[in-house]
Amino acid sequence: MGQCAGSACDETVELECYNCVHSMYFPMYVVKVSDFLEMSGIPDAHGALLSQGLLHAWKPGMFVAFVSHQWLGNTHPDPTGKHCCFLRETLKEVLSGSLAIESDIVSQNRGADLITLTPRMRRQLADGYLFLDWFAIPQITARLPGVNEETCRTEAAQAVQSIPAYVEASDLFIALVPEVKHQDRGCFCNYTSWLQRGWCRAELWCRLLSNRPDTHVILLHSTRDVRYMFPLDWQLNTIVDGQFTVEEDRLVVAKLGEAAVDAKIQSLKEQRAMCIFRWFVANRARLLGHDRWNATVQGFLRKFDFANWDAAVFGDHSRLTGLLCAMFSGDTEMMRTLASCRADINKPISGLSELGYYESQTLLMAAAKSKQTGDVLETIIELRADISVRSSNGSNVMFLARTPEQVSVLFAARADLHSRRGDMMLTPLTGCATMACTNTVRALLEVRCDPKCDIQIPIMFSRGNPYSLENLRLLLAQRADPNSRATLGGPSYTISYNNSVKMSIIGWERSSVWTQYQALLIDCTPLHAAAYVGDQAITRLLWEHGAEQKTNFMEMLPEEIAEKKGYCHLLPILSSFFV
Repeated sequence: MGQCAGSACDETVELECYNCVHSMYFPMYVVKVSDFLEMSGIPDAHGALLSQGLLHAWKPGMFVAFVSHQWLGNTHPDPTGKHCCFLRETLKEVLSGSLAIESDIVSQNRGADLITLTPRMRRQLADGYLFLDWFAIPQITARLPGVNEETCRTEAAQAVQSIPAYVEASDLFIALVPEVKHQDRGCFCNYTSWLQRGWCRAELWCRLLSNRPDTHVILLHSTRDVRYMFPLDWQLNTIVDGQFTVEEDRLVVAKLGEAAVDAKIQSLKEQRAMCIFRWFVANRARLLGHDRWNATVQGFLRKFDFANWDAAVFGDHSRLTGLLCAMFSGDTEMMRTLASCRADINKPISGLSELGYYESQTLLMAAAKSKQTGDVLETIIELRADISVRSSNGSNVMFLARTPEQVSVLFAARADLHSRRGDMMLTPLTGCATMACTNTVRALLEVRCDPKCDIQIPIMFSRGNPYSLENLRLLLAQRADPNSRATLGGPSYTISYNNSVKMSIIGWERSSVWTQYQALLIDCTPLHAAAYVGDQAITRLLWEHGAEQKTNFMEMLPEEIAEKKGYCHLLPILSSFFV
């Protein structure tokens, strides 16, 4: 169909270039990156930019970056212009090539393929366009004099229905997530809070469910800290259970989500991308808030497109085996049936790093990690899963527990609660405090796990976990040391030491995110970790519990790390710490 122009659509636009089923019911308005970089102050709304001739209706061939963000005011997304100022400064750094965009630290640590923004994509972005909702969608609260409110409301509704198509048409997806205080509510808005917002999740999932070959998400934490999203962050923040200001919006998002999931599944099947196809089929009910159900053998083979029963039992060309499909879909009866036919319940996972499940982890570990219910874990244990297995970093299944119910099941099965294993001396409590909710951490403490836990790791990887602050508060109440030093041994110490030497030679600015992270680990204190992630609430909590500014192995104070990472909002409070 033809390109849509003007203020409203007489017909919808189908995105045929990616076999997309989504439609544009309202034009996708974008602004040139070069024009955006020339702007300043509080951003103008759709109508003002349209009258200035700064908006352009999308057409095939445009290189577009979709910018997702949490509003910083009740009636205005950026009432002081902080978000847009930050975005401009960060884009300048990215376009100049002075700021690297790399994979998340966990994926790099576990040997996953490195993801980077190529020089070609930087050039395309420099000549490209931005989609930002405030610019692109008519806002009733910012309508121009003489504009009919009902018309504005209708156009806004059409634009909202077009979000899947807008995301589908975009080449990059950027989440704008620096830590900034909300003007009306007074709380801090950052990556963690962005992940909880229902409409932000809707945009995120439209990206993940789009038919584009690259669905990675770029996170802008600061002007010096930009990276790709950790896979488990999006998996554990499903489409329908986000936070909505208007509860009726949940139904709108649910409908958008269901259409997007089914379109993704159909597309993956046609492309014969069997691993990802099976993952989405297995997780469809969980993503959409539907009840799970047990399949018959023939229904299971048909649902997951296995050629025959042997392919489901022993595996085929896909890395997602029949057992993994049954586990992710919560089908306990099918797991029993597969195991009775000699499917290996203890076979290590392989080739699933793009989904956040790494080599040497097991079916039981993946079940805990993906927040499966207690009966799923009980079934795997009944089928003689080895509960004592540890992954390559020394963590066991209790380390990966995500719910109090899982803790109860694993405790009953005599999972190890205490041992410090691996080069980083990780305890089960460390893992739960890092990724699970506070009730899970409390459940682990109630079964008398070793309460001694280095809190650097839970702080270092606190982004994305809305319970991280309360988890830290609970650990400090259990007498965790706010001035402890990170414990490293074996190869981990050697890797960190070598990276510290490398960084001392080439300098911080020329070092990769991975090199910076590894170099900081030796003698890292909780305050170093808080400065590294730029979290003001955690920094204040440590201050309240007597944390001190101390140098690490690199002779760097937390204050220096915050400055180098671009977290200038921490500098006033860090300067008040005792040194």
